[in-house]
Amino acid sequence: MGNDENGLETSQGSRRVAVTGGSGHFGQLVVERLLERPEIGSVLSLDIVPPRLEHDKLEGRVADISDPEIGRLFEGVDTVVHLAFLIGSHLPRERYEAINVEGSKNVFRGARQAGVKQIVYASSVAAYGLVRDHPVPITEDTPRVHQPDFAYNDAKFRVEAFLDDFEAEHPELTITRMRMVTALGPGQKSAIGRMLARGYVPSTSDVPWSIIWEDDVADALVLAVEKRAAGAFNLSTEESMSGADLAKATGMKSLRFPRFLGVALGNLTVLGWKLGLVKKATDPSWFRYSDAVLVLSSERAVRELGWKRRYETAVEVLRAVRETVTQG
Repeated sequence: MGNDENGLETSQGSRRVAVTGGSGHFGQLVVERLLERPEIGSVLSLDIVPPRLEHDKLEGRVADISDPEIGRLFEGVDTVVHLAFLIGSHLPRERYEAINVEGSKNVFRGARQAGVKQIVYASSVAAYGLVRDHPVPITEDTPRVHQPDFAYNDAKFRVEAFLDDFEAEHPELTITRMRMVTALGPGQKSAIGRMLARGYVPSTSDVPWSIIWEDDVADALVLAVEKRAAGAFNLSTEESMSGADLAKATGMKSLRFPRFLGVALGNLTVLGWKLGLVKKATDPSWFRYSDAVLVLSSERAVRELGWKRRYETAVEVLRAVRETVTQG
């Protein structure tokens, strides 16, 4: 507590932060950390389902990021952390873009109209494009490559392209872009997570795995909020190894299969989804471009945010995953 100019007692926790996608697994990790910060007076969680957390500083609102009136929910908000984004889900392309691209634009515009001071956007290594000729390592200044035929990469690229213009048009806004690699942890429910839980490290090539512990990513996002950091920040481990080498180093089993088989299986899930035989499908592009080398430098996040990872290397991350699965 402190005193204002009239000697009245005031609360130090005056900042109000809104988190889109706050009810999801990763959203909850971020919300939990924000609630622990004394400088954060309140947290607004926006999602299509209510939050599972209960806290006297937390307010949950059921909301859709495509709602043209979403800006009203941002009134009085200092910072918006935008996490709501479909990753592995396969939907008709127009629906996928309506949520990920147009929904994100809607959040940013609504935040500006409400007078929000900072937007922290959970971007991705995918914004750089899954291509073979990237430098090693990729820095925040590495040119982004557009891949229109890959729905997820296309969406991440287009959202950042929008932010390029949006940031230039609204210099009063602090725009923060957190470009993360694949995040792993106890709550990982993706296909990769399920295979790791069974003790298998899947791969379709010898390219390095770029991964990070999910709690380390959540820490970095909250640091960006605390410091009102502007610009882009890569989030990855300090080193990367191939799937086969990671399996050997962690005592897990290497599950190597050709890319064409992964693409075929992806196409099969899409067909089954269209026929109503399965509830979820996997975009075959995840396998088609799985030979891209994406090794990121996180030096800027360490230097400017004071970011400290629990697990510095990919081996440490997989060991932690294995221990968590064994204990759980």
